Amino acid sequence: MTTGQNLKPKLSLWLVIFIIPAGLMVLLAAYVAGGTTLNCQRVESTQVNCTVSNRRWLGLVDAGSQAVTDLKYARIESHDCDTTDSKGNRRRSTCRNLVLDTGTGPAYFDLLIESADTINTFLAANTSPTLTVQNNRWVFSIAVGVFALAWLDFGWLTKRQMAQARARYSQGQSGRHANGRS
Repeated sequence: MTTGQNLKPKLSLWLVIFIIPAGLMVLLAAYVAGGTTLNCQRVESTQVNCTVSNRRWLGLVDAGSQAVTDLKYARIESHDCDTTDSKGNRRRSTCRNLVLDTGTGPAYFDLLIESADTINTFLAANTSPTLTVQNNRWVFSIAVGVFALAWLDFGWLTKRQMAQARARYSQGQSGRHANGRS
């Protein structure tokens, strides 16, 4: 077997194990990066209308928006859900969501539950004409991107060490043949 034939399976295995997963991680990070924004406008002293906008692909692509009319208040809703702990075991837990109560009923969006106090203060104070609340997903995206780079670096180091080990092994084999040993 020639060196070129021997290199193809090792390169494709390295590609499958390191390059493709890292590329998929970067695509996931780019897709998720962006966020959800709640923009509220005080129409009258007792009526607030809002728009919830979602952004994807590094925040460059509008993933849609939805009108929220006659916002009354924000509340946190708890419900039972299944979660996974750090060891991979599934367990029952209590999950919490931010709910926007409107004149037409409850609305659920990807907003941080910590936003409830900010929204309710805006609704009660009647001092500001607008409110903007954002849930940015950049921290998650950056973490996934850093992990992808670390994975590629690990793969590159592994590939380099394997090549050095093969070179040492080949040198040892050629030295045995030169001394008349097999």
